[in-house]
Amino acid sequence: MKKFYFFTLIGILFYTTSSWAQIVYNGNGNSGFGSPIGDSSMSFSDDGTTITINFTKGSGDFNDTMVMYIDNGSGGRNVINGDVNDTADSNRRAISNTGSGDLTFPAGFEATHAIAINTTFGGLWSIPNSGSVGDNGLGYIDAVGSPAAASSTSFSFSFDWSEIGLTSSDNFPFVVTYGNPNDGGSNMFSSDEGYGTIASGNPGLNAFSITSVSFYPSGSLGISNFESNFGLTTYPNPTSTSFKLSKPVDNLKIFDITGKMVKSFNGNYSKGFVFDISNLKQGLYLVKAKNDLGHTLTSKLVKL
Repeated sequence: MKKFYFFTLIGILFYTTSSWAQIVYNGNGNSGFGSPIGDSSMSFSDDGTTITINFTKGSGDFNDTMVMYIDNGSGGRNVINGDVNDTADSNRRAISNTGSGDLTFPAGFEATHAIAINTTFGGLWSIPNSGSVGDNGLGYIDAVGSPAAASSTSFSFSFDWSEIGLTSSDNFPFVVTYGNPNDGGSNMFSSDEGYGTIASGNPGLNAFSITSVSFYPSGSLGISNFESNFGLTTYPNPTSTSFKLSKPVDNLKIFDITGKMVKSFNGNYSKGFVFDISNLKQGLYLVKAKNDLGHTLTSKLVKL
């Protein structure tokens, strides 16, 4: 392995927290479908077993289907394309983006699960990480809840940490889309509204990309108890070039504040390994990795 040398002057700050207070997220502000999602908010809380989300809609009515894609860190799909085509019902069509161009997620985000909600039903599904997905190919897990009516100001939905393959010591990134999975009978006509950056103007049946993510817990930065779980020790020099580990980790990745992956260390890294970040600009980043128990955790990184 390549070796990096460093001084012991402070230049990088890692901040951790284990707070379970409510965290509020806001929609992306777009209004292609009248702003039910773009101007909405979601308040997350959990009791260590169940995550409960209180959704408050924007000015428009909740007439269509919202999809929350989740990445649990186990490996999934960075693109929802024609290989995913579960048309068994409207929720599955919404997750599959049926009849439309590719839906591309931010670099480093791989969808493993999806929650689809309309006024009829809300559920959680798993997404196979490879191969073709036909009718009923998405793995149904559980009901989560849905609004009583399209005009309902707010509603709650919930799911267990275990249902997405994680524990309350973990973090996960998510993005949200919104559209009509019944356009032309069976096509997903997508809006520009969601959680995550989507270019203004409804994609409709065209391909589109989401270019940023949010993390739970800890808002858009995914802060968690990284240091105590990974044994992270910083040894930066005046230009903040590196940090090392006192415990092993797997597949460490660094993301900027837009959710773009800017550095990746794929493989198993033993105690004492030093990570070079000399090519990163000054600013705020997110570090994501797995510990020796297979848990995915994240932490905020400020490079000075």
